[in-house]
Amino acid sequence: MDVKSMVYGYKEELLKRLGKLVSINSVEGTPEPDAPFGKGPKVALETALETIDFCKNNNTAYQMPSLLLLVANSCEKFLSKEEIIQYYTEAKTLAKLYGNDVLYLKIKNYLINYNSD
Repeated sequence: MDVKSMVYGYKEELLKRLGKLVSINSVEGTPEPDAPFGKGPKVALETALETIDFCKNNNTAYQMPSLLLLVANSCEKFLSKEEIIQYYTEAKTLAKLYGNDVLYLKIKNYLINYNSD
């Protein structure tokens, strides 16, 4: 299997998963015992993490940087700084690997500012 097939081989499945993700009402809601920011954000986070696992299990990186950034941004209130940096670093590495220089530089600059806080 060539690299292009690996990257785009699951494009339709990933687009379906991303469509599901963006259709979720993830506005902060009423806190619940297992959902401190409400049910919507919990479902959105679970869906994003499932899609990241799908990408990893199927060796595809299509939209992976965006998913990693989504998780990092949406979890800032309850992940440790180290965990957030890990998501950003993975996204930065993939952006560089796949030649997305704009995204790579944006993440790099964000990490510099984030680490200086």
